[in-house]
Amino acid sequence: MSAYTEEPVLVENRDLNYLVVYDLRDFEIIFERIDLEDVKISEDFEVSTHRMISSYYVGSAFFKELDEKDANRRWVRRHRKRAYKVSELRLFKLIAENRLEQEKYHLVFERKKVAVEDHIRSKKRSGVYVVDFREKNYEIMDADGFQSAIYLDVPKLIISETGNVLNYEEIKMGGFISRLKISGMLPLDYELPE
Repeated sequence: MSAYTEEPVLVENRDLNYLVVYDLRDFEIIFERIDLEDVKISEDFEVSTHRMISSYYVGSAFFKELDEKDANRRWVRRHRKRAYKVSELRLFKLIAENRLEQEKYHLVFERKKVAVEDHIRSKKRSGVYVVDFREKNYEIMDADGFQSAIYLDVPKLIISETGNVLNYEEIKMGGFISRLKISGMLPLDYELPE
């Protein structure tokens, strides 16, 4: 499934106290059909016929506080901190800084846990990280057991110091992170509170 819009998409995220104005440039979701032959269907519950495999979206986001007086409240800081912990931004920052294993992430290739240093090499050049991957598809599991997938068109990513993937057209995400979408987004300049 693909989609586009001529106007920015407005996303009100009360949990993080943001209004996100998202200028969507490209959007695609790949689904897989679920075989329903062995599924028992009753009148009381609806059965999905497809499940999402991966998603890809590109655009630019502008963040505005929904309520300025709530911006520094403890619950907002706590929710933002929790969102950052599982964010795509943090994941790619950890990859760029060679800190996946230090933060208790597991890298999986062909259903086997592999050593990160054998599969990912990161070098800082001119203020960005150039990250080389040995293979094109990986699964990554965080310390809480959330599993995400990375599908690369080419085994190289350019990542900013904040964790933003600059050659975004080369990557698709699946699993947990792909389900977060804009609802799990934080501004590129977000910093964890002390």
